[in-house]
Amino acid sequence: MWALIAATLTAATLPSAADETDLVARYTFDEGQGELVRDVSGNGADGTVHGARFLHTRTGHCMEFDGVISYVDCGAPQPLDLREQVTLEAWVMPTGVPGREPGIAGKQFSSYLLTYYTDGNCWWYINEGGNNVHAPVMPGRWQHVAGTFDGETLRLYVNGRLATSKPSKHRSIAPGGNFTIGAVMGAPSADDPNYRNT
Repeated sequence: MWALIAATLTAATLPSAADETDLVARYTFDEGQGELVRDVSGNGADGTVHGARFLHTRTGHCMEFDGVISYVDCGAPQPLDLREQVTLEAWVMPTGVPGREPGIAGKQFSSYLLTYYTDGNCWWYINEGGNNVHAPVMPGRWQHVAGTFDGETLRLYVNGRLATSKPSKHRSIAPGGNFTIGAVMGAPSADDPNYRNT
């Protein structure tokens, strides 16, 4: 199990907190109840809750995911169809190292995606073919993770510090399917059979 306090998606790399012109979606989970998670960016990429539950925190709410069947489905609206640059960030607190590879947020392995793997690392994917980077994320505490892609380099930040980076094998991002929080959805058209039924 793990919890997510907020997720933000921008169409640029390393966004400034003061400049939100490239903001695509932001989920704060402050609804606190119900079956809908609102995109507070104003772009309308709201999500439907499937099995996840809201938890109260000291400053608002978060979502708890079981790492197996609970998730939020935000669909595939045009603002989430990022092809050139992306920053995907989230506050996460794993309760332990998972037995599978649950998605933190994103589309698919064959598009853009943050996950938490059985090796205790957060993984950042852009497209297929081993185009990824990863860094440790510790269970039992809140941590901020952010994956960026600028058309040339994949970067993964943990708690505001660059944890790892490498040149990308791809210069653009494949379209993928629905944007989900808390799960990885399979991509039937993926070249890698492991990505078809996740």
